[in-house]
Amino acid sequence: MSDIAETAPAEIKSEVGVMAEYFEAVADPSTLDTSKMTERVEAFTTAGRKVSTYYSTNCM
Repeated sequence: MSDIAETAPAEIKSEVGVMAEYFEAVADPSTLDTSKMTERVEAFTTAGRKVSTYYSTNCM
């Protein structure tokens, strides 16, 4: 798990981990498994929504 995911609030820790892994993978395209891109994008989108909701509810 990335450093950012380790320090994320418990309510969104796994979602931040999903997002961090996605960013790490696209930063180094040689690590991408293109057969799973649709699945990864969907997971990233779902995680992003939850993190955005958490932020707007708890941090604004």
